[in-house]
Parts: sequence; structure tokens; C-alpha cells
Amino acid sequence: MSGHSKWSTIKHQKAVTDNKRGQIFTKIANQIIIAVKEGGKIADPAANFRLRLVIEKAKSVNMPKDNIDRAIERGMGVNDGGLQLSEINYEGFGPNVSALLVSCVTDNRQRTASLLKNIFSTHGGNLSGAGSVAYLFKKVGQLMTPRNYTQDQMLEIAIDCNAQDLAVEEDNFLIYTEPNLLHQVKNALENKQVQVTLAELIFKPEILIEVTDAQKNQLIKLLEALYDSDDVHAVFTNVKLV
Repeated sequence: MSGHSKWSTIKHQKAVTDNKRGQIFTKIANQIIIAVKEGGKIADPAANFRLRLVIEKAKSVNMPKDNIDRAIERGMGVNDGGLQLSEINYEGFGPNVSALLVSCVTDNRQRTASLLKNIFSTHGGNLSGAGSVAYLFKKVGQLMTPRNYTQDQMLEIAIDCNAQDLAVEEDNFLIYTEPNLLHQVKNALENKQVQVTLAELIFKPEILIEVTDAQKNQLIKLLEALYDSDDVHAVFTNVKLV
């Protein structure tokens, strides 16, 4: 059983409640465009797993269907205005040499790198080179579900559904899977009447480290500043935040 992962809840709540809803919708639209392009321009969510995940995310923040449809069309090359989006991960260090992996979708890598460098330096961190922290993380599937069961009950259900691990948060359980089994585990959980509020592919730290309360507060400010950037769609850290 892994440790707590408070940041996953912070960023999910932020996506739901953020006053800049237009910014949230733009980020998700860009992820839809990438999902369609990277999926061989397959616009059917049933045949494009990554697209299905992003559409579920869009619905969780009440993104209008018209916005979703337009993003799918742009991914197919319709009315895209020549926009060339690419996906890239940036790596850096926060307080107490904490590791951060920042997933971005951008049409200008130089602009994004410069922006991230400024955010890191402003909040006591520094942007580093490729490979500097990526080895500290593993790509996994993550599902979030409300704590409607005891920890033992949820662990038994998760194992029965072929999940790998379980983490406990204040109001939620986080269930981890092999990346290629995410959809299968999600369906298995829902077949057992378990409500899944979020399903996504993430980079999970292999080991969580401890920092002081002051460093933790500084790190959260850095995470929030990164997440507020238009180009950033996910941030991962190896710091235990609770």
C-alpha cells in the first residue's frame, strides 16, 4: 500500500473550482487535439482509449459538448488554423532537491521552457535537463474513488479488479494500475458499483520523500504556479504532501 498523495486531490479540486474555467477548457481541448492526433486521427472514443480518458476529464469539469467536438475536429485537421501542438515533459527541482516532472502541451517549446524556468526560479527551484528526475517516476494508471468503503474493503475490491496498489487520502482512495489495464480496471470497479470520479495516466514517484512544513508550503506554491500556466496540463512530485 502506497502513501498519501494529496496533490492529486488539490489539482482535481482546482480544475473543478478554478475561476479561470476558460483556461481549464483550453488545456483540456489541447489534450483532446493531441489524443486524436497521437491516436492516428481516430475520433471515436471507443476506439481511442486516450481520447476517451480526456473526454471523461472534460465532462468532470462540465466542459460544453460543443467545445469537445471542436477540439476533436481540430485534432482531425479541420479548422485547426495550422496549429502545431506537441507534448513534452520538463524536469526540475523544487525545495530540498524535491523532484518535479511537468507535462506540457505547447505550440512553442522555447516559450514554454523559458516560462517554466522563470516559475521554478521564482519559487526556489530550478529547471533541469532531460533525464535528471524522470527515472524517479513510473507511468501508471490512476483512478480516484470516494471513501465509501473501509480501507480493507477497498483494498480487497481493488485487488479483485486486478489493480496494483491503493493510496488513502482524506476523502478519496487512489487506485493504481498498469497503464494498459486502466480502462479494464475502471470497468471492473464500476461493475462492482464503485464510483470512479477520475481516471488518468500519471507519473507516480517510486519513493516519496519528506520535507519540512516550510518547504512543503513553498513547494505547493510552486506546483500551483506551474499548474496555472496555460501550457502545463499535469505536474508530478516525489514529495509526501500530507
